[in-house]
Amino acid sequence: MGEKEDRGDSAAMSPAQPFGLAIANLVSGIENSASGILIADAPDGRIRFVNEAALAIRGPATTKLTNIPIEQHPSNWQCFRPDGTPFPAEELPLSRALLTGEIIGDTEVIIRREDGEDRWVLANAAPIRDLEGAVTGAIVVFTDITERKLAEKDLAHKLSFHSLLTGISESLLAADETAAQAMIEAALERLAAHFKADEISFWWIDEVRRGVHKGWEWRAPGVMPQPEYVAADALPRLFENLFAGEVSAISDFELSEEYAKERAYAEKHGTTAHLSVPI
Repeated sequence: MGEKEDRGDSAAMSPAQPFGLAIANLVSGIENSASGILIADAPDGRIRFVNEAALAIRGPATTKLTNIPIEQHPSNWQCFRPDGTPFPAEELPLSRALLTGEIIGDTEVIIRREDGEDRWVLANAAPIRDLEGAVTGAIVVFTDITERKLAEKDLAHKLSFHSLLTGISESLLAADETAAQAMIEAALERLAAHFKADEISFWWIDEVRRGVHKGWEWRAPGVMPQPEYVAADALPRLFENLFAGEVSAISDFELSEEYAKERAYAEKHGTTAHLSVPI
């Protein structure tokens, strides 16, 4: 009886049912994709579909994200080029696929959230055509590559810093005392520019580890000079890290109660952020 029912169900299935099932699976795949997906209609590029991943990348918005024409795509979705300039509406991958019928691959776009956070995406777009080949819409699929871009930036920063220190070291080895002093001052200024700092200095730890003596210092105009000597008990947590060979990176809004003396020192000297690197 059960076998007969199975055959009956199969025989009763119309040709449209497998097609309908395939469409349903396709829609489910698009809706649940980890990549952001937008679909727009021709001729004005009005966005008629946005999946959850796309909304998550954009973040909460105060502007309409769907049912908007091409000219509103960049402003409402806050799209920028990699150099930070606004993306022209007609040059966005979705727009180009719709307007020109091109397949657009691997285009980097910055989507800026309401809180100012930038999310980097890699976008690919293609036109949607009817049976006669006319463009009836377009689809764009974009993947969040923010973490990759941050890792690339961090690596570039480290390589730049290494190159800077290598150049400084090689120059000092070939210099006499007078030239070395001038090079050190110039090097400190270059290091300050690299870290976007207002003051940078080198200190020598005294033999009994009770404090540090200032060796060289560079500071921007108007910045208060550091004292010639700082006792370890004036900045206990910072010196504990320094003597342990650890890097300390702290800012005024991160100072907890265990850094009470460091906070007082920072307020006295007008310091908003501090980086200590043992050598």
